[in-house]
Amino acid sequence: MASSSAAHLVKRFLSVRGIPTCLLKAGEIKAEGGQPAPTLFLIIPGNPGVADFYDDFQRRLHVASGGTIPAWTVGHAGHMELPKDMTPNNGELYGLEDQINHKIAFIEDNIPEHVQLILIGHSIGCYIILEIMRRKPKFPIKKGLLLFPTIERMATSPNGVLSTPFTIYFRWVAYLFASLAYYLPDSVKLFLMKLHLSGNEMNPTAAETACTLFHPDCLNNVIFMGGQEMQQVVVPDLETIEGNISKLIFYYGQTDRWCPLEYYKDMRDRYPGGRVLLDDRGMGHAFCLRSSEEMADIIWEWTKKEM
Repeated sequence: MASSSAAHLVKRFLSVRGIPTCLLKAGEIKAEGGQPAPTLFLIIPGNPGVADFYDDFQRRLHVASGGTIPAWTVGHAGHMELPKDMTPNNGELYGLEDQINHKIAFIEDNIPEHVQLILIGHSIGCYIILEIMRRKPKFPIKKGLLLFPTIERMATSPNGVLSTPFTIYFRWVAYLFASLAYYLPDSVKLFLMKLHLSGNEMNPTAAETACTLFHPDCLNNVIFMGGQEMQQVVVPDLETIEGNISKLIFYYGQTDRWCPLEYYKDMRDRYPGGRVLLDDRGMGHAFCLRSSEEMADIIWEWTKKEM
């Protein structure tokens, strides 16, 4: 396979019904003067919903397809610092319901109706995909690939038990810290982030990308959305899953503290005929930080069998 670095990424900031939005693209739906692509990989991120975390992942997917299938990531509203020439919605908070509506609006306004969608969700992005399927059954969704899916019992998961009090009651502490740290030199912020992430193997740009979260409004949105996840993501939407089981692939981790092994076993037992898979390569929940290309190769193996 050609190196994923061969795929050129285009980063755009656009307005989705008044909401400033980051779109990261590997490939175009329609090249100038060419035929429109019949299929699109559309990545719905986890939380934080920073599109740049998925750059290596989407590059690899686009290259694996021989450049025939574009791979796009649409960032979450309010999670990324905007360019200076774009007016921010200062202080605007976007909850889980807002993010769902934001992704539906993005699809309706930016993707032609004839393009078949392979939706790839990561973490809470999987919950958003199930909501899109439930609310928009006529969308041309070919597949829903749910990676490390946080679609149930988030607050009672091992990480949820630790995170819930902070995200709901102490969000102001993180906002205060970010408000002070934001004005540090970029080199200092990068040093602090690398120190925080020390001992973890990850792609070279991950720490630099994570530094964007020092923006107080961005971090405030990340934590606000996280608090809503803890409160709202409780019971899996079995009706939507059953109605779309032939389109869905679930991919769980063996040591995932957001969706532990128990959740995998429960889903597998509910749908013995479905594709409920368990990772055997030691990937962590945040695969996009250290296993992007490996995960993309797995997805391409799934995809090419059905082309």
